[in-house]
Amino acid sequence: MIDFLHTLPISPYWLFRILAIVFALVFAIIKRKAFNLKLPDVFIATAFTVAGAIVGAKGLYAIGQVVMHGGDAYFWTWENWSQILRAGGPLFGSVLGAIGMLWLFSKVFKHKLIDMLGLAAIIFFGANFLTRLGCFSLGAVMA
Repeated sequence: MIDFLHTLPISPYWLFRILAIVFALVFAIIKRKAFNLKLPDVFIATAFTVAGAIVGAKGLYAIGQVVMHGGDAYFWTWENWSQILRAGGPLFGSVLGAIGMLWLFSKVFKHKLIDMLGLAAIIFFGANFLTRLGCFSLGAVMA
C-alpha cells in the first residue's frame, strides 16, 4: 500500500517532522502581521519553539522511563539511554516545552505572550497532524 516510503532517501518519520517545521514557519510568516511580529522574530520564535518541543518531548519521555525502569540494573547503561534519546516523545512534553520556550522568547524579545500563544495554537494543530502522519508512515514502513 505505502511501498514507496521504503525508497525515500530519508526516513518518512523525519520527512514529516521536517514538513511540520516548514508548515509552522510558512504559516507564521503568512500570519505574522496579525500578531505584530517582524520577519526575523518569526524565524527566532520558530527556532525557540522547535528546540523547546524537542527538549520537552525527550525530557518527559526520559522522566517516564526513569519512573518506570529506574530501578533496573540495565537501565543506566549508555546503550539504553541512547535508545531513549533516539525514541520519539509524548505530545504533551512537546507542547509544554514549546510553550516554555515561547514564554522565554516573549520575555527576551519583548512580545506579548498571549499573541505568541494565539499564533502557536493554530500552528500546533497543523504541525501535530503532520508529525502524526510521520508516526503512521513509520509504522507502515516497519510492517
